[in-house]
Amino acid sequence: MQEADIQFLENSFKKYYFDHFDLIKVPERTFEREFGYQKFNSGMTRHIAIKNDKELHLLLIQNTPSDVYCSNAYYTFPNLPMNEKDWKDKIPLLMFIALMHTTHFLIYL
Repeated sequence: MQEADIQFLENSFKKYYFDHFDLIKVPERTFEREFGYQKFNSGMTRHIAIKNDKELHLLLIQNTPSDVYCSNAYYTFPNLPMNEKDWKDKIPLLMFIALMHTTHFLIYL
């Protein structure tokens, strides 16, 4: 992708994140989930712990990701490597499917 195209997309997404954050469904128990994101033309950044919706909004504005993900599992330490996260619980499959339908823009923008 051309640098000018990337810049246009990043500026457009940043404006959307700033102006329409209220449209993004923030999952429950945010502080117990692992978040990750991917920027335009780059790899994945994972193992991010977010305390609340304000921190998520800040992450979106500062990093302007093309894609944002969160775990459906709950962890004591979501920011640590997988073998150190201390898995607590996960969302039942039917609830996860329902969340996927309501939060698709959080998972893929």
